[in-house]
Amino acid sequence: MSQNKGNYTLDGVGDIYIYQPQKGYRFSVDSLLLFLYSPVVKKNNILDIGAGTGILSFLFADKYPQKKIISYEIQKEFVKLMKKGIKTNKFKNIQIKQKDIKKIDFKSIKTKFDLVVCNPPYRKYGHGRLSPYQNKNIAIYDKYLKISDLLGITEKLMNVSTVLSIVNLYENKKYIKKMVDKTGLSIKKEIIFLKNNTNKFIIFHIKNRYDQKSEKKYVSENEWKSKVEKLYNK
Repeated sequence: MSQNKGNYTLDGVGDIYIYQPQKGYRFSVDSLLLFLYSPVVKKNNILDIGAGTGILSFLFADKYPQKKIISYEIQKEFVKLMKKGIKTNKFKNIQIKQKDIKKIDFKSIKTKFDLVVCNPPYRKYGHGRLSPYQNKNIAIYDKYLKISDLLGITEKLMNVSTVLSIVNLYENKKYIKKMVDKTGLSIKKEIIFLKNNTNKFIIFHIKNRYDQKSEKKYVSENEWKSKVEKLYNK
């Protein structure tokens, strides 16, 4: 379901509604895969870094109504749309903050997180053609959030149970693993999604390095498309 609201649309994913710009950045299937294949949250709360217009925060808030979802987004336009979405969906467990996460002292945050989720920019700034829409450029190019920044921030928040779950294009796998190796973190799980018989997306579950177990999983196109369809039809 999608309703035209002038400069933005109101879109439905199951029984969740999200406001998005009519033109420019709009969430896509990689965000839905990140939700569907993130680890179960048992005890603590969830941090959504680069929340966009709220798709991940909303899905997790609906799944875990007793958990606190703290969301950070740098773009004022997206924060406004996310606040409209929070009101429309009547969520009581989301805190949205418009801030550049690189400027936040996360060591001072007392909230404990079981899960940190992020769909980070997947293109290096200066490589590729820019969109005429600045909101899309900020979302897909790493000028404002590099993988190294994300890992450094998350490392400060890590406790025994915390998992950082990120999604990216499979072609960026080697670069991301190289960045992880420079930290005190390690990749505990790789989930690789096939599309048209090629590796399209990859999700990493990242934890403290003390945990040496690691696994890899491949997900067929039929499997992940079926799960996405069920999510929309919920």
